[in-house]
Amino acid sequence: MKKLTSIILILSLCAASLVGCASESSDSSKKKNKHKKPKETTIAEVEDETKETDEPTDTDVTQNQQDVSEPEASAEESVDETVEETIELTSPATSESYQVSNNFEYFVEVDNRVYFRVYGDAAFYNPVVFGNFEYYPTGNLSSIYYYDKSTGELVRAFDDWGFGNIVFYNGIFYMNGFEKAPNGDVAEIVYAVDMDGNKVDSFPTVYGEIVGNNDACHEFYVAYHNYDYETGEQTDQLLTYSDDGSLISVYDSPTHFNYIDCSPDFIFITASEYADSDDYVVALYSLTTPDSVNGYTVTKIGTFETEPMQSVTIEQYWYSDLSDLEYISVGYYEGTGHFLSKVEFYSMIPWEENSLELEKQIANEETDIYFSVIDGEIVVTDFCPDTFFLNTYNSDEDKNLMYANPYSGEVDTYYVNYVPASDYYEERYFDFYGERVDGIGFFMRAKVVFDDSASIGWRDGFRLVTMEYLLINENGELISLINVDHNVVEEDY
Repeated sequence: MKKLTSIILILSLCAASLVGCASESSDSSKKKNKHKKPKETTIAEVEDETKETDEPTDTDVTQNQQDVSEPEASAEESVDETVEETIELTSPATSESYQVSNNFEYFVEVDNRVYFRVYGDAAFYNPVVFGNFEYYPTGNLSSIYYYDKSTGELVRAFDDWGFGNIVFYNGIFYMNGFEKAPNGDVAEIVYAVDMDGNKVDSFPTVYGEIVGNNDACHEFYVAYHNYDYETGEQTDQLLTYSDDGSLISVYDSPTHFNYIDCSPDFIFITASEYADSDDYVVALYSLTTPDSVNGYTVTKIGTFETEPMQSVTIEQYWYSDLSDLEYISVGYYEGTGHFLSKVEFYSMIPWEENSLELEKQIANEETDIYFSVIDGEIVVTDFCPDTFFLNTYNSDEDKNLMYANPYSGEVDTYYVNYVPASDYYEERYFDFYGERVDGIGFFMRAKVVFDDSASIGWRDGFRLVTMEYLLINENGELISLINVDHNVVEEDY
């Protein structure tokens, strides 16, 4: 079983701006509510400048059971209401309409029900380095649950073997999973099921991984990377699918690429290249959202130069419907420890070649990589806007759950003593994941223990003991939804 190296995407919806964040633990977001008209360009390809099971064990299941500890400050008092975008989708085949928000997230709301995956007791390889269990799914049995916001009921909808974020269109869930390929390798796939978990035969199994979603255009994107060891041929494709599951267009990249994000009219990718001097660079491209006749229009926005033993990561993308300018932050990492050395902040016009313009640079290992755009100015922030984090990561201190407000750029206290103090080498909690859905915070909190068998040098290993699924309602009350104890699952490669 191969490791997943793609970063889990965390998306957020904002009223007048779009924010996307990428890091070791979280990645991109988008809101689409305006179609910008790019200037007319020739339909072109990128110039090749490169040289290169059992049922899951659900233990301690409680519904609507309030935590005994009361928060010192409620979410309602401390956090501004986030304006969530609601999309009405109509299937021409069934005339079914759905109210959907938070699409292509881990927690997706459909008609007042919030759907999410509860990972089974053997769904992750366990233990793993750093405790990054989401990067090591096994493809073993899990389940899709939904929380009914009207009744407060938690319902198990169907069994599932997938991982990661969920796309929903017209009564169909599109999800990432695994399949054994004809050569015996385990490959990433995209599959579709209806709301009862039945496979949708009209959508064939697709090799690759869902990397993005564009509600403005009712389409989603699949990245496919494959290396044929017998022929030495590398295949890199970006596939665009419509909301009815039909394939719209395929972009054949001349080199390996990474999907970054999208706005209503553009898809952004980076690709590794060699400049004339043979120096290694990373190029940023925009692809217009495609149609089945003309495909993609590809524009090279700019490049980022690198040094030996250095890598470049697009940390955050920001789209606003109030300006033609769009923004990114770029992190430069060095050495085998992948240490941050500097951050650059750029503006760009996605339909203009070489429009990348450096706005700000900070050369400091301790610098922040995130930002907001307020009144047309880049404001560097401690944390990715519209995300949750802890106020400290010292294990021997009580930790509050914080929320980065995307409108003010300020940080608000969301829940006090969310993770209690503990000894580093004893059983303790990790703040695993969280999203806001229509004013309610949904969270995964991992109970782990240090496990030196998974350590690699200074990189500590951790074993997952229990994954807890929680919510914090509009009144600031923490409610336990379900807990799942996890088994030790050794890596088989």
